[in-house]
Amino acid sequence: MSRPVKRRYVSPAPKVEEFRPVGVAAEELRRLVLPMDGLEALRLTDLVGLEQVEAARHMGVSRQTFGRILASARRVASQMLVGGLALRIEATASVRIKATATTAATDDSGPMRVAASAHAASLEAAVAPRFGRAPGFLIVDPKTMAFEYVANGANADRATGLGADAAALIAKAGVTVLLTGFVGAKAMRALAEAGIRVADGLGALTVREAMECLVRGEITPILPEDVASGRAAAPPDEKPS
Repeated sequence: MSRPVKRRYVSPAPKVEEFRPVGVAAEELRRLVLPMDGLEALRLTDLVGLEQVEAARHMGVSRQTFGRILASARRVASQMLVGGLALRIEATASVRIKATATTAATDDSGPMRVAASAHAASLEAAVAPRFGRAPGFLIVDPKTMAFEYVANGANADRATGLGADAAALIAKAGVTVLLTGFVGAKAMRALAEAGIRVADGLGALTVREAMECLVRGEITPILPEDVASGRAAAPPDEKPS
């Protein structure tokens, strides 16, 4: 009996689900399918810049399984580009989108004070992909888009502890919601203990785009209570699925 496929977590859902080359008749097109977990693997490694061990933890799978997902996704992307083929992104039964699995802040949770990890003091700056090593944070009022910039004074040469220090920095600034790229387990625990809700996986957006998605309800910040209580752990290695 084959082993059941383990759930793979992705965020956010893709905005575009199908791509077609220009100048090719529809009846002549060959179509490829890229599973949504493959797109997430590409985003985490090739766009956000995570190591495969971190990316695997982010998706809730083992390092070995992540490597297979990534290799397959890269083959599909290469075939599409080199062969001029159409591509459709499809969800599978094993995929779970993080934003739909948790609840957003309620109306009685108080005023929202949003921090976005950022490369510069501008709404047009890219969301910094790694929370702890972000150059700084924009503290934004989602109603007016007015902001202030708080520099992240952590020593980037340190190997550990940056995420927890960054969490303390934005907690001191009264932040209730964080928009960022990747958050490590220790930083996530510190953010949860501070009551800060997190929307991660946003490294492909500018701060303004991330804020607009938040205001429109397209991304849902979560309070990772399981991490705060110590119940969450890195996924064990699994057999090929």
